[in-house]
Formats: sequence, C-alpha cells, structure tokens
Amino acid sequence: RQRQMCIRDRNYTEAVASFTEAIGLDPENIPAYMGRAEAYVGLKQYDDAKADYTTAIEKTEEQPYTQAEAYVGRAEVNELTTSNEDALSDYEAASTALDKVDVEKITDVTEQMLEALKIKIYNACARLKAFFGQNEAAAADYTSALNSLDKLPEDTDVLDVKATKVVSYTGRADANAAQEKYEEVLPDYDALITLGEDCLLYTSPSPRD
Repeated sequence: RQRQMCIRDRNYTEAVASFTEAIGLDPENIPAYMGRAEAYVGLKQYDDAKADYTTAIEKTEEQPYTQAEAYVGRAEVNELTTSNEDALSDYEAASTALDKVDVEKITDVTEQMLEALKIKIYNACARLKAFFGQNEAAAADYTSALNSLDKLPEDTDVLDVKATKVVSYTGRADANAAQEKYEEVLPDYDALITLGEDCLLYTSPSPRD
C-alpha cells in the first residue's frame, strides 16, 4: 500500500526502491514488477519499464488477465517511445491473452473489469491501425469497442463510459471518412451529438510519429 502511495504522490524514485526491495524478497512478486515499471515510466526510464513489463509477461503464463495488463503496460511504453509497430503487436497479444480468461475461476476480476480492459485494447489497436492506414480494420476494432461498451452500465466505476464512447465513435467516423464511406460516418456523428459532443470540432488522439 505504501509503495502504491509513492506512485500516486509521484515519489517515483522512492517507489522504485521499494518495489526493488520487494522483488529482492520475492522474485515472483508480479505486482512489484508492474509497480516498478509504472514508476520507471514516471521517471522516463522507458527501457527499464519495458524490461519489467517483459518479466511480468513471462511470469504470468498461467494468469492471462494479469499478463494482458502487462502487455498493455509495455504497449503504452512502446507508444511513448514511438515504437508503434511493437505497441500494436503488444496490444494484440493482450487481446489474445484475454481470450483465455475464465472470470469464474478468478476471484479479483469481474466481468466489467474484463470488458473495460477489452475496450481499452480495442480502441488502442484501432488508433494504431488508423495511424498505419489500415482504416477498415480500425473501424472494425472501434465497432468491437462500442459493442463491449453496450455491455457496461453508464454508472460503472471501471471506465468512463461516455468519454470512451466519444473516442470510439469519433475514431470510427474518422476511419470511415478516410475510406469515403460517408453514409457510415453520419450515424456516428449523430451518436456524438446525442452524447453532447460537437462532432465537427472533436478530433481523436493519434500515435506519435
């Protein structure tokens, strides 16, 4: 708990030291590797962060949900360092890992948590595919995200449903516009207006070049 507080308070150097101590006591402490990776990101020590996420990935073959989280963490670092192809590969590996999750056998993961992580991965894959010009595949991934969003109640505490819908509808509209499928763009603009968004001004985030 104290180590997590160090990260929340942005005491990243202290957090790294604490997580390193925990790993020294128990080299199989997966949360410590994940926490230290997050702290390394705060310190902009991206290679060290990738190394810890990689270790977590390797140690969680029998824990697919946690492995998916580690893949997502490494993917996010890859995006920060403009390694976008590696990022997409990691997001896709995370999705594959989630396909192995049996929520009934995991005590600390709910269906909503599983859907929320799937949505995050769908949107990330879509964003990167659009960046690479794979607009048809991007639109399909945004659609998958929206389908999963329909499974979550608006007031869920695992995800900001409205904000995520805005990202997904906007991304899909952009991807379809790039393919000149304008008849498929208009319904998404209508959905954005219903959500209270100005679809003409909103632009979706894109990976760094």
